[in-house]
Amino acid sequence: MNDKFQDPHVPGDSPLTELRSRSRPRADDKEHFIQESSSQGEFLESQYKSYFYDNPSIKAPKASIIRAVVLLVIGTVLTILGSLLLSGYFRSIYADRTWPVLTIGLMCFIPGFYYTRIAYYAYRGYPGFSYTDIPGED
Repeated sequence: MNDKFQDPHVPGDSPLTELRSRSRPRADDKEHFIQESSSQGEFLESQYKSYFYDNPSIKAPKASIIRAVVLLVIGTVLTILGSLLLSGYFRSIYADRTWPVLTIGLMCFIPGFYYTRIAYYAYRGYPGFSYTDIPGED
C-alpha cells in the first residue's frame, strides 16, 4: 500500500503536501507578522487599538446606564409575572395577558441585561470593555 496520500483526481503529489511544508510564523516573530500582514493588505495589530481604550478619562454615560438598569428591572419583573401567568399561578381569567407580558418582559430584559453587563465590566476594568460600547447622547 502506498504511504503517501494520493488523490485520484490530481496527478502527482498530494495537495496537502504544499500546505504541510509551509512554515507558520511564530507569535513572538513580530517583524515577520508585520511584514507578512502589510504585504497581504491585512490589518496590523496596532490598527485595532482605539483611542478610547487607551484614554482612561472617558466618563461613564450615567443616563444610559440608568436606562439600562431600569430596563433590566422592568424586564425582570415582567418576565417573572409572565412566567407565573403561564404556569397558572394566577387565576385563569388573566390567561389572555400571558404572552404579551412575557414578550414585553423579554424585550426589556435582554437589552437591559446586555448594557448593564457592559457597564459593570467597564467599571471593574475588564479588558475589552469600555463605556464607549454603551450608546449615549453625544
